[in-house]
This record gives sequence, C-alpha cells and structure tokens, in this order.
Amino acid sequence: MDELTTTDLQDLLPGIFDACGEAGAILREHFRSSELSPDTKDDGTPVTVADRGAEAVLRQRLGSLCPDFGFLGEELGASGNQRVRWVLDPIDGTRNFVDGLPWFATLIALQDDDDTVLSVIHAPVLGSAGSLGGADPGASEDIAGWTWWAVRGGGAFGAPGLPATPEDRRARRLAVSATSQLSDTFLTHGGVRHLYTTGEWEQFTRLIGEVRRTRSFGDWWGHVLVAEGRVDATIDVGIELYDIAAPGLLVQEAGGAVTMQPSSVGSKLRALTSNASVHDPVLRTLGW
Repeated sequence: MDELTTTDLQDLLPGIFDACGEAGAILREHFRSSELSPDTKDDGTPVTVADRGAEAVLRQRLGSLCPDFGFLGEELGASGNQRVRWVLDPIDGTRNFVDGLPWFATLIALQDDDDTVLSVIHAPVLGSAGSLGGADPGASEDIAGWTWWAVRGGGAFGAPGLPATPEDRRARRLAVSATSQLSDTFLTHGGVRHLYTTGEWEQFTRLIGEVRRTRSFGDWWGHVLVAEGRVDATIDVGIELYDIAAPGLLVQEAGGAVTMQPSSVGSKLRALTSNASVHDPVLRTLGW
C-alpha cells in the first residue's frame, strides 16, 4: 500500500465526519433512554446496544471509505489489515453514557504501522460549555455536540457540532498551554480508583503534592482539555490502545507531548499527555 500523505489523510476527513454523524445518531437515540439496559463485559465494564451499534456503523462506513484498511475496535475486536487500520472506541466513557452524563465520545484513529496518523473525536451531546444538561438529544447535528480532529503534520482543530469538512468556518486551531513549572501545573486524571487499583497511588499522591491544582475529568475529555490548553497535563491508567490513540495524536498536533507505556500491573496501558514543558517533570515525579 502506498504511503499515506497529509493530503490523502485530509481528504478522508469528510467521510469520517459522516461516519461520526451516523454513529452519533445512534448514541443520541439511546442516551438517557429508560429502556437502556447495559450488559457487563468480562473485565467488569459496561457495554450497551449503543456501543455495539455505533461500532458496527463505523466499520461499515469506514470500510466503504477505505476497503483495504483493517479494524481494531473495543467491542468487535481486530479484523482485516492490521498494518493500516482504524482503531475505534464507539463510546469512550460508557459509564458516563449509562449514567446520563454527556462526557462521552466516539474515538477514531487511523494507524499506519502502529503510528497514529489521523484522529477524530466526536462528542454527540456535549453542550457548548460541557454543561450537565448537554444538548437536547433530539437537537440537530448543527447544535448538538463537538468534534475535534488532527492529521499528522497538519495540526489539531476543534469545532462545535459536526463539520462537513475540515475547512468549517467554526473550526479553530488548538494549542496546548504555556505553563512551564510543575508547581503551576493544572493536572487532571482518569479517576482515583484506577490509580489505586493499578498500583500508581503512591506516585500519584507524590505528584499532587507538587502541582497547583487537580481535577478528575476522566477518559478522552481530560486529554482533549490538554489539547485545548485548558489544563496542563492528564494522566490515565488502566487503559487500552483505543482509549488513547485518537486523543494522543490530538495533543501532539496541538504542540504537546504523549507518553504511553505498559501499566505497572496487568496488561493495560498508562499514559500521560501534557504540554511539552511540564511533561518530563511530571514523568520524573511519577517515576515512569
């Protein structure tokens, strides 16, 4: 297969946005539904008909867009070409989705020889300020949700709603924060329970004593906030590749840094995204 150029990747974005629109419609249909009945997977995490339905639609639409590319998805596993593949998480933040909270998103990454070269993140019901109410699930795509995307070497962008093309007039280029000192760092994390159960607790408590402020924004949202320049660093543990591939490229293309490595226990991953200045001090304090 020929090497994917930046232009090739940019040309894929309108089709990916369309796929996100179809997946988002499924998620909005089931969001806060009284009939939603989640199942529990072997790893103890919830899964719903919306997760499975959204991933099936993404595979269908992306498969039509690029028939030679394979897939690695949270719900339906690996299939096809694993050298050039789509990495999919139909709902990152399924627990939020099940609890009726709007902080969930569809994550799409394209990998070429394990190098992530394109990412799209679509949060279909997130309100204009991430409010608890979110957007009306029945609202049009012009109103509901937010979308972020990045192409290797082409920058990172975000826009309200679901753009038709990357040239959408509402899109703005993202840049990480300018914070340079660990003592001034605003740190977010994926949740204290994960930090405790994966053996990262001692390192984490050492870190929170060094930074200015901490909050838990969890999952994809913390990494997007790093790319947006709203927070300085996010640590996430007990995760899988499909949780971090898309947000990681977004942060890198916004001028930030990403470290992803095996977790200290088990087979999962741990990740740090941040601006470039505080990245090494955070890693040293964590002992990663």
